[in-house]
Amino acid sequence: MLTPVFTNHRNLSCQTLLKGIFHMKPTFRCFACAALLLAGLTTVHAETIVFQEDFESGAAPSQAIGGSVESTGAIHPSTGNYQWHYGAMVALTGLPVHSQIRISFTLLTWDSWDGLGSGNGPDYFNVKLDGTSLFAEAFAVTEGTTTFVTSGGAGYSGSILVAPSSSDYNYLGWPDAAYTVDIDFVNHTSSNATFQFFRSLASEAPNFAADESHGLDNITIAVSDTPEPASFALSALGISGLFVLRRRLAA
Repeated sequence: MLTPVFTNHRNLSCQTLLKGIFHMKPTFRCFACAALLLAGLTTVHAETIVFQEDFESGAAPSQAIGGSVESTGAIHPSTGNYQWHYGAMVALTGLPVHSQIRISFTLLTWDSWDGLGSGNGPDYFNVKLDGTSLFAEAFAVTEGTTTFVTSGGAGYSGSILVAPSSSDYNYLGWPDAAYTVDIDFVNHTSSNATFQFFRSLASEAPNFAADESHGLDNITIAVSDTPEPASFALSALGISGLFVLRRRLAA
């Protein structure tokens, strides 16, 4: 990364750097301008994890609102011994300066999730960020169609950890399943963020709590920083240099 060129003790300016480049031999000028352009375009934007929880302690963290932490048994090794049952929200405050945010988690579906297009559906699982929908997919373990796709849906990717099968949290023999969900980065700049997790089901309370249940595990929330201004400066400088060099060669 060439950012220190603009901030080191010599206090070199863009104009000084350009003068240095054009005092080079023609062959090296092209390489120098291209290097500046590449340096600006390939600046790595750091990702900072701001929340990570596997619920192995058996207690919900302070940022978690609603739900309870219960043992999952051995539904899958990656889910560990505990998960957040009926998890409602994760509320974060004091986030670092950032331009985007993302979330990933393991979703466990228990009991008779009926998906889309069945007589007992549709049964959706939803994620919202500050009131805006990020994820809304139908899950079917008994009948109907699953809209969740492991090849990647609208703004997410995922996988099936456990295909629908009987497990510790079965309801009258209904199969259970587990999925990974990785929601893509979305634009976000606020220092606060609230993720809401909920089901939207055809059946209504009080029956749906036992009829279609869910749990969450392995939640990771990360933010990405804003691009460094110097990276844009490097790209602009490289483009300017190549343009001027082309004009000189054409003259």
